[in-house]
Amino acid sequence: LHNESEDIGRIMTIHKSKGLEFPVVIIPGLESELNKRGGGETRSTRCGIMHKDVGFAIPCVDKARKTIRDTVVMDLVKARQAEDELAEAKRLLYVACTRAKDSLMLVAAVDDWTKAKESAEENPEKSYLNMICSSSSADIIERIVHNAESIETAASSSKAKEKRAKRIAELDAYAVERNADRNADSAVTGMDAEGKGAGADALRAEIERRLGFEYPYAESLERKSKYSVSELNRAAHEEYEQKHDRDKTAEETAARILKEPKFREVKEEKRRLTGMEVGTAMHAVMEHLDFAEAGASGKPEDARLKCIGEKVKDMKRRGILSDEEAAAVKTGQISAFFDTEIGERAAKAAAAGNLRKEKHFTIKHILEGEEVLVQGIIDCWFEDEKGMVLLDYKTNYETEGIEELYRGQMELYREALEKATGKNPDESYLYLFTDGRAVSI
Repeated sequence: LHNESEDIGRIMTIHKSKGLEFPVVIIPGLESELNKRGGGETRSTRCGIMHKDVGFAIPCVDKARKTIRDTVVMDLVKARQAEDELAEAKRLLYVACTRAKDSLMLVAAVDDWTKAKESAEENPEKSYLNMICSSSSADIIERIVHNAESIETAASSSKAKEKRAKRIAELDAYAVERNADRNADSAVTGMDAEGKGAGADALRAEIERRLGFEYPYAESLERKSKYSVSELNRAAHEEYEQKHDRDKTAEETAARILKEPKFREVKEEKRRLTGMEVGTAMHAVMEHLDFAEAGASGKPEDARLKCIGEKVKDMKRRGILSDEEAAAVKTGQISAFFDTEIGERAAKAAAAGNLRKEKHFTIKHILEGEEVLVQGIIDCWFEDEKGMVLLDYKTNYETEGIEELYRGQMELYREALEKATGKNPDESYLYLFTDGRAVSI
């Protein structure tokens, strides 16, 4: 293997030269005719030929006359194949010519230069030489034409000797300049060609520094660009569960962690809904329930329960709730909501048209010093004479210390409301259906 900087000559195909550059490039054999297979006939073409754009073409076989003739489609395929091969040949010539940085020498051997020029005019695609001679830029190419006699005469002439000596001097100057550049590189690095010298240790240290580089933002690679509110609040849930597991017996903790397998649930005639599924059903009823009607001032409890029950039946009929979900909805807990101060305020705000439910949002949030997207759903918010109120429903059975569990989540909701409305909520509450009370956050 040779280094590109070595002062040597290379012989290679045009395909091998792709991507390389050389000070001087010599391209011989330009007079050779291009190999055009498109118009030829082989044993395989008698069975049919194919082109990616035209399709498959087969010859016309006359059994009576025992002849095989090309069809129009075959002629078209052959013509397209010839065009493709010519285009590829031109691309190869372009690649060959663009490998030269300083000097490009195009070499061709012909019997008669005059006839070669005439051939180029008649058939410019016969060979690379014809292409070059017939091109619009042919005049800028320095044409050096020799025959056998003139070559011998020119080689011995004083003018030729002078030109050759001048060229040798140019090459010597180029070699001197190149060696000077190499010496300058050695002076900068402090190393000789064998990699020894005062600069070797410095270079080795630099290599180790580069190879030992550690990306300063490696933690960002593990961080997503978009989170849900629940994902960001997961750490608080894990801490909450660990704290409560310490107060439980081993059997209670194991019962929570080692849940019953799904295949056991399938065998049951009526599968019990999980706490999350019950919570989802309760949220759905709160979303579709008319607060102004259900929480109307002075409405008897039985009338309110009937109103809520009718809504659950309607949601079941419309396919919003399944039979199991509808049966799991605790209408009494929903009715109790309107008996609280926050429930009464929500009902009045709904009657005034100032209550909003289940609002989806996506905001930009700074997480550990980096900007990420956070998406979530705000259960309910309204405005009354006391200001803006943010409300989130919870169906947790265990409510001890729940404020800390959802504090981060409520802060994200407050941030989303402030960015959406331009107002910072004056109050924010968790409503606990299990306890029938609102907790201020």
